Amino acid sequence: MTKLLPFAIVVMVVLGLAQSLSAIDLDAELQKMLDSRKLMGMAVEISKGGSTIYKGNFGLRDFDRKLPVDNNTLFRMASLSKSMTSAGLMLLY
Repeated sequence: MTKLLPFAIVVMVVLGLAQSLSAIDLDAELQKMLDSRKLMGMAVEISKGGSTIYKGNFGLRDFDRKLPVDNNTLFRMASLSKSMTSAGLMLLY
């Protein structure tokens, strides 16, 4: 079974990639991350100074119907709320 990176580490990797790659290269890296971790789908948005500088959707939101992740896809939080809170606190710090 593939181990998933903790959410806060994924956030830091994406932020690091975003600073050094073009949008096309970032798309490719995030798609590789999705494939290598065997994730079904993800949505990534990076904002700076109140405006969106990158937005990307990857994978499927419904495997059986082959529906892709889009800007309106809802994700379940489950146990990710602690990781998201930690990432937010790290950004505020």
